[in-house]
Order: sequence, then C-alpha cells, then structure tokens
Amino acid sequence: MLRLALIENLRRVAVQVAAGRIDRDLADSWADKMIEVAEKDPKSLILIIADMARTDPPMTTSFVSEFARRLQSLSHTLVSPLTWIEQRLSESGLTIEKLVQLGNQEQAADQVSVSNSIGSLRFLESMDWPQFVETMSAVEQILCKDLGGVYGKMDFTTRDRYRHVIEKIAKSSPPSEEEVAQIAVRLAQEGAVKKGNEDRTAHVGFYLIDKGLRQLEALAKVRFSAFAALRKTCNRVPLLILHRLHSTDDNDLHCRFTCESLCRGITGLGAWTFRYSLFFMCKPTRGCARGTGYQHYWRCPNRCRKWTSLEEFHRNHALL
Repeated sequence: MLRLALIENLRRVAVQVAAGRIDRDLADSWADKMIEVAEKDPKSLILIIADMARTDPPMTTSFVSEFARRLQSLSHTLVSPLTWIEQRLSESGLTIEKLVQLGNQEQAADQVSVSNSIGSLRFLESMDWPQFVETMSAVEQILCKDLGGVYGKMDFTTRDRYRHVIEKIAKSSPPSEEEVAQIAVRLAQEGAVKKGNEDRTAHVGFYLIDKGLRQLEALAKVRFSAFAALRKTCNRVPLLILHRLHSTDDNDLHCRFTCESLCRGITGLGAWTFRYSLFFMCKPTRGCARGTGYQHYWRCPNRCRKWTSLEEFHRNHALL
C-alpha cells in the first residue's frame, strides 16, 4: 500500500507537469503569432489579441508565466496583450507577478515531492519487511514465549502461517488476536506441565495447525458458518458421508452434493480418501465402447449436465 501511495503521488505530479507543458505550448504559439505580427504589421496585433480572447485560453500559472516571459522586455507594441492578461486576472484578484510567484512555488514543491517519493521507493525496496512485520507484531511477541524456543527457531513462512491462523480465529470469535495467541501459549504451557517440554503438546503449533486446533477454537468460542461446519464434518468422517451418498437412489442429488460440497469442503486426508474411493463408491450405469472394458458413468448437474466418464469427471472438477 505504501508503494501504491507513492506511485500515485508520482502520477499526480506527472499529470500536472503534462498539463503545464500543454499550457506552455499554447502560450508559446500565441506569443509567436503576436511577435511575428508586431514585427510585420503592428496594426493587426489587435486582431490576434481578439482571436486569443475568443478562444478563452486558461489563466493557469504555466500559461501566464510562459506568455509573460516571452512578451516582457520586448517592443512596447506588445504591452496590450499583457494588459489584457492583467485585466483577466484582476477578476480573480490576481496579478501576473503573483501568479508567476505561485507557479515557482508549486514547481519547487513538485520537485521536492518527486525527490521524496523516489527516495521512499528506494527505501521500501531495500527494507527487510519480514523483520519489520515481526518486530511490530504483538502476536509475534506473544508466540515467542513458546516453551523451548521452538517457535523462534522456525522460518518466516511457518511463523507467518501460525499468525494467519490466529488472525482467522480472531475474525470469527470474540477474543482479539493477542488474546487468541495468549490462549495458545497457555495451552502449550499446560501441555508441558502434563507431558513434559519434549512432547508436541508443549508447542503452540499443536494448537494452531494440529489436533489441538479444535481445543483452541472451543476456548476462543469460534462461530463457524454453515459451510465451514459442513467442511469440518466432512474432514472428520469422509467415508461415512460417502456411504450415505452412495446409499441414495437419486444420482442427481448424489453428484450435485459431491460436486458443490465435498469437492470444495474436504481437505487433507479426507480429500485423498474421497478421490480414491469415488471410483468404487459410484454406481455404474452403463458400459463403454467395445474393447475398452467396463467404466463408471453418471450424470453431473453441476457443469456439463450430461453423462460423463470417471476421467472426465475428475478433469472437470479438478480432482486429479
């Protein structure tokens, strides 16, 4: 986000510089016309001024500064265009001198802003963000109290995974992230008292990514959504769920529940059990072409809405 903010600031300054370049080019074109007419036919200068007035040029700092710079200190016949500019600016309570001074201040500010933005981008590129995050993280400081110092010896990816689990639990429960981390550390300390420091229950990871997660979620009073509860149930008893699906005579219901719930909900060992058990659990409905043996076929109402083979079903639902 910091990089995006700095890049956005550079974009803003670049847009202003581009707009100023356009206004200066416009001022140069009118100044060139007036200088040329003043040298050849001074009487026709009023016509050029009238043409410029009809186009209603922008009274920006870039336009006025460039126009005044080109016409000042030249022939006295070119005083009338500057007088017209002064009259236009007086309507807003400004003068050419004030607008030129304001333009110089804006240009200096833009230069400082661009310099600071580029310097900040270089600093962000050279900064060790993992170390910064862990130094500023209150959860990290709590987890480092893990007995035996095992947590502190892990790599950044593993520690970051632990912190994400705590963040996920805190989003679905009343305690804050710091309080969830304290509960995990307390459980690890209790496990060390019961089974010793060398047992895995004495490590906070047992309660964050292992079998102790359910105990931590219970103490944190996690509120699961309907889909999350279904996924946890499928992970605990995958074969029972498949057996119940197999026992039904409604093939459409069987395939729809399989596609939309189990394929998304089962993870870990349950997913592998489901993948390799599906071939044997599904009911055969017809054979395949001559010489290819016997295959399982069923109707899939989720995507293809036609009879598909086992191989096509796996490919369509990303089970292989």
